[in-house]
Amino acid sequence: MFFFFVGSQSMNVPSALFIALRRIFEAFGLLLSAVTLACAASAQGQEDAVPMGWVSGAGPNGTFGSAEAACHAQWQLYQGNHPSSRFIGAKARGDDRTIADCVWTQFQYLCPEPGQLGGINNCGTVFPSNVSLRCPRDYISSPDGLCRLRAARERPCDPCDEGGKPNPKTANPVVISTGAKTLEAVDYATADGLFRIERQYRSYQFGSPVQQNVLPRSVPRGLHGSWNFEFSREIQLGIFAGTPSAPNATVVILLPDGTGHAFVLQSNGTWAEEPGGAFSTSSGNVKLEFLGALPADLASIPNAPSFWRLTDKDDSVWMLETRNGLNGGPYVFGWPTSMTTRAGYSQTFTYAGDSSLASLTDSFGRTANFEWAKFVITTHTPTPTGTGTTCDSGKDDQLTGRYDA
Repeated sequence: MFFFFVGSQSMNVPSALFIALRRIFEAFGLLLSAVTLACAASAQGQEDAVPMGWVSGAGPNGTFGSAEAACHAQWQLYQGNHPSSRFIGAKARGDDRTIADCVWTQFQYLCPEPGQLGGINNCGTVFPSNVSLRCPRDYISSPDGLCRLRAARERPCDPCDEGGKPNPKTANPVVISTGAKTLEAVDYATADGLFRIERQYRSYQFGSPVQQNVLPRSVPRGLHGSWNFEFSREIQLGIFAGTPSAPNATVVILLPDGTGHAFVLQSNGTWAEEPGGAFSTSSGNVKLEFLGALPADLASIPNAPSFWRLTDKDDSVWMLETRNGLNGGPYVFGWPTSMTTRAGYSQTFTYAGDSSLASLTDSFGRTANFEWAKFVITTHTPTPTGTGTTCDSGKDDQLTGRYDA
């Protein structure tokens, strides 16, 4: 059996059954207290003007810049002085990105020692609780785990009317309504300009969440540091429930420039752009279709691969397929398998077993292959022989390694 709670050490001397039972109930009491405190902090945070950030209802006090930092502080409070306890990190909780479960070693390493009296009951194990994101009024929780000021919906202008731009930008460029910084970079392009490797950057991605904060589930998977390939399109499935005639289903399409579209299933089987004014962009000139017949139980769609057709404002058609994770799970993320322009030019995409992009091939036979470094080294300092090299990710307690020559 598996319990999460904070503040209760394991039993020291289980000399009598009633003592054991009493401490078990105490543990459950602390479990309820930790959960209650965490939930209260989350609810109260929506009303507070300040502070904002990640909080641990089970302690310590204060706000933190990330879920991991809050969980690390919680671990330090309860297990930081234990020589055999190891902090692991923070794990997002299902469909609610405003709550993360803290993770550290559940039982102490090499405990009990051989011959130790009391066995595992003397290990001093403390089970972790959770942390929650506190955002004050007029702020929203974003997929990257931050609180951001709610801004007006961004609407692209095509063509732009200098007399009244709906989404003005500075020359740098910075989107004035949200403060998002945007950049573009072309790494490779053929002479005809059709086959190219281009990247787009956006500091503030996707805007407000939809469907009870479920979507977007995360920033799109791909390049490091808010960069995306120009040909990247990611579909994310939210909550799917009901029937085709009485549906409750929403998906989002995340675009490489850091914007996105939300679509809601209608009772006639079509997908309409999310009518609210909270999501990042809504142009009315994109179309999403589910390929195949909708099942009688919509909740079954994330249980298997699904196929989608996206038609963009240029009439290019993108075919997308959802995939599950490396360790299984639901099929709630998907990426393009092909793209065809109105003129007939096409590109096809293949993926490795872990769903990372493997190759891009166009209708002229031109191919780009991709190899991914699964870990990021941010610094590498050459040192004299025998003194070693230290690499640090720049994030506290996430990556610190030392190699001794």
